[in-house]
Amino acid sequence: MKLYGIVALLLTAAFVLGSGCVDAVVRDSVSGNLHAHYSYRDDLSVGLGCYERVAGYAYNSGNVSQETVGLSMSLVDTTTGSIRDAKTLYIGALKPGESRTFDTTLDGDCSGHYRTDAEFLPASAFPVTLP
Repeated sequence: MKLYGIVALLLTAAFVLGSGCVDAVVRDSVSGNLHAHYSYRDDLSVGLGCYERVAGYAYNSGNVSQETVGLSMSLVDTTTGSIRDAKTLYIGALKPGESRTFDTTLDGDCSGHYRTDAEFLPASAFPVTLP
């Protein structure tokens, strides 16, 4: 029974190491006075399978408030250039000098090689709903 546990642990380690799980990659995205600094890394769980964990913060380096800030996060297959998964993150209003953190997961494939791109969205991407 002990041997099965060791074999299972070795197989799991080989799977994780072979699936592209590497150290986090750090990137930035800039649009005018809006900046996003984020990192992403491959991860693996029983419930989600292989996925990208993305965490970072958006900040306003300008002198004017940005009322509606949103980011589009895309998981891009580096081999084909196709988008595997994408999410829209609503950051909210950012006053001058203010920052706000975000984190999300993007669905990947254990055999894929990916990068995560971030792009600020125009305010019109988040229509205002009046009561």
